[in-house]
Amino acid sequence: MTNCKQKAPIERINLNSRTYHNISIEPTLINFFYGKNGVGKSTIANEFRNGNGVIPTPSNYEVIIYDREFIEKNIKADEGMPGVFSLSEGNIEVQKQIEAKTSVLHDLRSKYDEVDKKLKEKAPYPDNIRKKLDEECWKLTDSIRPTFQPALKGKVGKKSVFADKLLEVLVPQKCDMDELKKVFDAAFGSDTARYPTLNKIQNLDIDKIPGYSLLSKPILSSADTPFADFIRAINATDWIKQGHEKFGHLTNGKCPYCKKPLDEDFEQQFASCFDSQYEDECRLVKEFKEEYEQKTDEIIRRFEGNLNCSFPRIDFSKYKALLNALSSEVELNKRKIEEKVSSPSKEISLDDFSDKINELNSFIDASNKLIEENNAIIASRQTKQAECTSNLWKHLAYLCDDCISTYRASLKQVNDEITQLENEKNNIKAEGIKLRDNITSLSRQVVNIDETLNSINKKLADSGFQGFKIGKMPGDLQKYQIIRDDGSVAHGLSEGEKNFIAFLYFYHKVLGRESAESEFKERILVIDDPVSSLDSNALFIVSAIIRELLSICHNNGRIVKSGTPKFIRQMFILTHNAYFHHDISYDKVKYFDCVNFYLIRKARNVSTVTLCIKKDINSSEPALEHNFSPVTNSYAALWKEYQEVESPAALMRVVRQILEYYFIQISGHEGQNLIDQINAHESLFITTNDDGSQNTDQLIAVNAMLHYIGSESKLFDDGLNYIDGQEDPDTIKNAFHLIFQAMSQEQHYKMMMEASR
Repeated sequence: MTNCKQKAPIERINLNSRTYHNISIEPTLINFFYGKNGVGKSTIANEFRNGNGVIPTPSNYEVIIYDREFIEKNIKADEGMPGVFSLSEGNIEVQKQIEAKTSVLHDLRSKYDEVDKKLKEKAPYPDNIRKKLDEECWKLTDSIRPTFQPALKGKVGKKSVFADKLLEVLVPQKCDMDELKKVFDAAFGSDTARYPTLNKIQNLDIDKIPGYSLLSKPILSSADTPFADFIRAINATDWIKQGHEKFGHLTNGKCPYCKKPLDEDFEQQFASCFDSQYEDECRLVKEFKEEYEQKTDEIIRRFEGNLNCSFPRIDFSKYKALLNALSSEVELNKRKIEEKVSSPSKEISLDDFSDKINELNSFIDASNKLIEENNAIIASRQTKQAECTSNLWKHLAYLCDDCISTYRASLKQVNDEITQLENEKNNIKAEGIKLRDNITSLSRQVVNIDETLNSINKKLADSGFQGFKIGKMPGDLQKYQIIRDDGSVAHGLSEGEKNFIAFLYFYHKVLGRESAESEFKERILVIDDPVSSLDSNALFIVSAIIRELLSICHNNGRIVKSGTPKFIRQMFILTHNAYFHHDISYDKVKYFDCVNFYLIRKARNVSTVTLCIKKDINSSEPALEHNFSPVTNSYAALWKEYQEVESPAALMRVVRQILEYYFIQISGHEGQNLIDQINAHESLFITTNDDGSQNTDQLIAVNAMLHYIGSESKLFDDGLNYIDGQEDPDTIKNAFHLIFQAMSQEQHYKMMMEASR
């Protein structure tokens, strides 16, 4: 279980002026600040007047500040004080209407605050929903964005900008990413050249080449001579003809076998072995060989020429393999034809490579399609880029369609709720303005400044102030003036008198309004040292008034009684007077949830503010925090130390601090006056020994205690009034107890002794 502080109109105060450096305070409804003079209390009050570091700015509230500036501004004998309008005692029925409507107005403001709080809670929802969309869309498109970045045109640098573009896509659509990539590469690639298409090669009609039919049949001579018959008989026509053509000119007219001289007509006889048909057919075969080689070489050359194409999207590896296979088959056929030429009687058949040409042409067709697409895109590059970009965004939106749909549904729901709350807030505001105008109209019938004037004068009389009062200022009956009993303007008021009048005026200003027509706003009060220079009677009245104001503010956190006022929404009280601090705050320490206590210190010209909270380890819930008053805690600590200390020197230090703190700081005695009053009871500290002589040990101890009361020094260093070790602790404690008896404060002594056990 945990406990926490209630929120109030001013949620934080940042202090960064004068002696404060980066101090942050988180106040609640009621806030008590205690600190000695000069530690920086007035600086905090000034922050409210200047509006520096006060969060949020309390624009919907009236901040009323009581401090030295308030006194100087309002308590001027000759200029007068603006009258404070308050409800008169008459016209009870109208007052009841005002009270009823004011109560309704307060409820409306509470309702307005509740709706406003809900609106503030809802305010981050749209951004949170949107951030979730941004993250999801970014994650879902991680694998695509880097590849297509140029087509996204700077929309990928920021997640929110990217999601904005996706939300603009009206019809998400799935795309073929391979096709989209092809278009993207052409439209956005760095290469903007147009490429020539590849050359297709027509298949070779080999059977239409003259001499083709001779390849598959033997070519033989039909000459009718003995030599021809002999050659045919031994089936040596081809090799004899080849040998003669190749070596005949090297024989020197002799037979290569028997070395006999050849007949003179040998050449004529040899030629007669081959008739004209044989020669014609051999010639046709040779011509076929030449034409075949010419045409196949051209085919290979043209196919190889396509390899010069630099279009980057064509992979020629398959093409090269097909071309190599074609070249091999062509070369094989060439060798076969060469054999036919060499041996005309040999029968040959050529390999059909038309399938290779067809495959190469199919590859060329597919490649040309890519080239033509590329060239078409290049020709209309800007159009294709727009088309590619549009399709890409459609595809990205398709990938994110589910999260976009969820986002739109969630956003609509939240926006509908926000709109409903805004309408409700505006309706409450309109109703509140109408009701406030009604209250203002009714108030004009019953408010006046006389009630305030009479109330201030009554409290002045009750507090014992004589010789002056508050009256209306001649010539301006809407202002107050401080006048003497004879009607003259009161000059030369003491500081205490001015301060008390100023505080009474402040009090009625809190309860009233500046004009009959002005709106009565809920208030935040800042009260800085209101009891400076006041006597005990005035201090008592000021304390009672502040307790009344505190009870009104306290009703905002803990309703004591239904129908009680709640118009004071937050209070800040700053003081250096320990008695006053205790008197107005002692019964508020237990309200941890709506009351804060602060201790202000200054060291080395640097002020600090400490929130006074602690954990009670003796409680049934030791984890819970509790308030403690810095004044009560410091004083109680002295009494606890008093009961525990054993050294006479340390004991004397403690009792001197208690005496000065209680009798001078809290009770208001002057140092010498206190000593005189105690010395008047000298006999109380003198006892009689058994032998009849006087025992002045306690009187000596009392004198030692009182020697430094009210002085600056707190050290026992003169050695005249007290010597450590000469008195025992019991004597010191007895003398200390007798001082409280002498000052008629024994009840306080007993209370503190009991509380510090």
